[in-house]
Amino acid sequence: MLSRSLILIVLMILSGCKSNETPDWEYVHPELRSYYEDFLNIVGDRASKGETVYIQFSTNLPQGVLGIAFGMNANVTHIQINANSWLRMTEHQRRMTMYHEMAHDLLDWEHDNGTLLMVKGMPRYVDQTTINTITKELKNGW
Repeated sequence: MLSRSLILIVLMILSGCKSNETPDWEYVHPELRSYYEDFLNIVGDRASKGETVYIQFSTNLPQGVLGIAFGMNANVTHIQINANSWLRMTEHQRRMTMYHEMAHDLLDWEHDNGTLLMVKGMPRYVDQTTINTITKELKNGW
């Protein structure tokens, strides 16, 4: 039996551009759902979800990798968040991690695009001021 991740990767390869319409299939881990919904409220119709949305925890990501967005520039949103790292993050770090990965998949933003949100690696200190800054970046589209 094929794993969900493998099926989604195959769908990404076979799919065209993303759509901001309602996906045909959506699964967001319950603990991650509020971050997903907040992100969609911030960016509005600029979010391109694609035909499938799959946002989950993973225990198989390499140490130091907080999350991976597999659906950038594809017709799916597929994000994995490092379950082990998540347990050690503050609420602000969690929000920044989720927004960072969703910016990859839902907005096709790349690293080091001039925003604080898209720097590689977690800043040493993430507080409410950081969250306000990255939220403004998302609202303004940079």
